[in-house]
Order: sequence, then C-alpha cells, then structure tokens
Amino acid sequence: MSARDAAQKLKLKELFGAPPSREDVKNNLGNVSTKGRPGRKRNAEKMAQLNLRVPEELKHRVRILAARDRREMSEIVIEAIKLYEAHYGVAPVLEPTRES
Repeated sequence: MSARDAAQKLKLKELFGAPPSREDVKNNLGNVSTKGRPGRKRNAEKMAQLNLRVPEELKHRVRILAARDRREMSEIVIEAIKLYEAHYGVAPVLEPTRES
C-alpha cells in the first residue's frame, strides 16, 4: 500500500469515524420492514420468467408504453394477453405436465 493510499484511508476514517461494534449492529436486520421497496406493488401471484424473441421495434414500443403509463413492461404484456383473450377467447386450461 502506498503512502497516498494510506493517507486516503486515514482521511476516510476521520471523516466517517470508527465502524460500529458487533454489539451495535447485532439483530439490526430484524428491524427491517418486510414491505419491500416503497412505491412498488407486489403480486401475491407466483411469477415466472418468459423469454421471447420479438422485433426490436416491438420491444421499443412496449418500453415506451410502460414508461408513458408508469407501469412495468410485464404489466403491458399481461394486459395485451387479457385483451387478446377477450377478442379471441380464453386459452383452455390444461393439466400441468412434468417438465424434465
């Protein structure tokens, strides 16, 4: 470690002070709110990842729509599927298959 690095570390220590002791930080994680990030709603429904290849222009349009309406891109796709099913009929419910 160079003298310059040591001087910077010393300055930071003076600026921020000594780190808290183990007793000071013990059980701090128990105080954290379990709500999640503020301002973001969470679905109770289990989510799965869906990977699709779409034209770049379509991805760009979905991104613009989501930003305009302050929604997530996945919400735009979910709404599109609902509208598609309203127009062409609901997809049949199939028995789940075991994935290998």
